[in-house]
Amino acid sequence: MTFRQWLPVLILGLFFVSCTEDSTQPSLDTAGGFDSTSNTDGTEDDSGVTNEVIGPAFGGEVGFKVINQGQPVTRNEVWGVDKGFGDFDLFVAGTLGTVSVFSQSRQAWENIPLDSTASVNGIWAESRKFVVICGDDGLLKRYADLTNVGDLHWYDDDAATGVSVKLNDVHGADRDNLWAVGDEGTILHLVGNIWEKIDPAVAGLQGDPLPNLNAVFVEESGKVHIGGDGVYLVIEGETMTPNTEAFAGFELFDIDVSGGVAWLAGDNHGIFEAHPDGTVVEHAPTVYPASQFRGIWIAPQGQVLAAGYLAPPIVWTYDGNENDEWTSTSVQSPPAIKELYPDRVNPEGRLSDIWGVGLENYVVVTYSGQIIHYAAHP
Repeated sequence: MTFRQWLPVLILGLFFVSCTEDSTQPSLDTAGGFDSTSNTDGTEDDSGVTNEVIGPAFGGEVGFKVINQGQPVTRNEVWGVDKGFGDFDLFVAGTLGTVSVFSQSRQAWENIPLDSTASVNGIWAESRKFVVICGDDGLLKRYADLTNVGDLHWYDDDAATGVSVKLNDVHGADRDNLWAVGDEGTILHLVGNIWEKIDPAVAGLQGDPLPNLNAVFVEESGKVHIGGDGVYLVIEGETMTPNTEAFAGFELFDIDVSGGVAWLAGDNHGIFEAHPDGTVVEHAPTVYPASQFRGIWIAPQGQVLAAGYLAPPIVWTYDGNENDEWTSTSVQSPPAIKELYPDRVNPEGRLSDIWGVGLENYVVVTYSGQIIHYAAHP
């Protein structure tokens, strides 16, 4: 056979080898990379010993990098426990009963299996050994060892609450002072080992239907801040003070508190600063009227960071200046990374929450399933 006759066969053989090699390599996707928590046969590996943070070397450059958790579910909320020196444990709540924990120091994920496929909307943790979640259909559970016998498991608190509406958020000053909020003015408070329901009328909530409550934050002092559809409610001891005038026409989605001042993230491009004396200052990071802010976090240095809900994903930062000027940081990979991996951070991802330990060390989560870490990456 002549070389001219052999040439098509040779080319076809090289093409087949290339395709075979490619099929054995981890594939990139818009969810942030390959599934490093799955085996090659597609089965789940629940060992939690995943030491893979997806992406090429950053060379110490500060930027956004996807931490791949391997489950393409909507991420509703993120909470973290600061362990000092830049280390933290990250707790992420998502749809389909997803509860995940990430160790920054070990660069490893661990799933906490939940016997439910309900959407987990809120999560708060004191440590890996005490986690509380809430979600759709009245989902409310604590992951703990309440008897101190080394038996960590989920306690089905929802079996005794009598609540079936969607619960949207949960927070605590500590494991003995927990609050959860949800649709139709639902407020639950853990007293002892029993969740008690607060009468909406006693809390000053009005309307038919009652407003949905989306966010709750509990200070160490026990003071409670709750945000919802057109209302901001403060509970201090037996005193419950709702404010509807300053928040009419806004739906509040998230709260963070520092120095007694509450910051609330809402729709209609609204960010609110609520002071203990009742003064409320409205901020507008962007004039785009359809903008929504689903997550807000106060950095240790005092700056306020708000996670924008609409694409393109942006983190807005306010340093307290009197002109109400906010800086914007687009959630995308650094240029050199983006050129090599254009899908490294999905530019269409909508941010659902934000949490961190420093201005150059925080995490945002998205409705498209990404968990994205902003830091100086090696």
